[in-house]
Order: sequence, then C-alpha cells, then structure tokens
Amino acid sequence: NYWRKRSAVDGMIDWRMNEVAILNLIRALTKPYPGAQFKYHDQIITVWEASKCPQKTLSNIEPGKIVQILDNKPVIKCYDGAIVIDKYEPTINLDEGGYVK
Repeated sequence: NYWRKRSAVDGMIDWRMNEVAILNLIRALTKPYPGAQFKYHDQIITVWEASKCPQKTLSNIEPGKIVQILDNKPVIKCYDGAIVIDKYEPTINLDEGGYVK
C-alpha cells in the first residue's frame, strides 16, 4: 500500500475533537517529528507536550477558547473537556479569553 506524503495540515489541531484524540495527536507528532500545531493571531504555535486539565470546565464554552492560564500554561477548551498546553514554541503570551484555530 502507498500513502500520500504528510502535509502541514495533518498536524493542525482541530479543537472540536475530544481531549483524548487531541492528546494522542500531540504525543504522536512530538519530537523528533514536526509537532502538532494551532494558529493564534495568524501565528503558528507548535505544541510539544500537553495534559488533561485537572479542573472541570464549563460545557457551554465553545472549543478553541483559552479558558484560563494555569501556572503560566494556557488551558484550551476542546469538545469534551480542556487541555493544558505544557510546552509550546514560540513561547508567547496567550491571552485568557482569546481563541485559537
């Protein structure tokens, strides 16, 4: 069997997915691979490590919203929970209440 060549779109995080699927995508694409990515203010952010948010999040918040900053790490809402972005590049300040794509 042949498979197409991987493109940059394959590593983009779709925040409408559930938290387990997003965490698996991030783990699968971590170093030495190119990393999972999302856009924030038209800048590409590469995620190297993430974990489940220990706190419960509101169910009426739309996916892709930065719900809080927990120990200088952004917490981003996904379909069924939230994910803490532990390591990412470039290290910029993500604003609470902002949206990622």
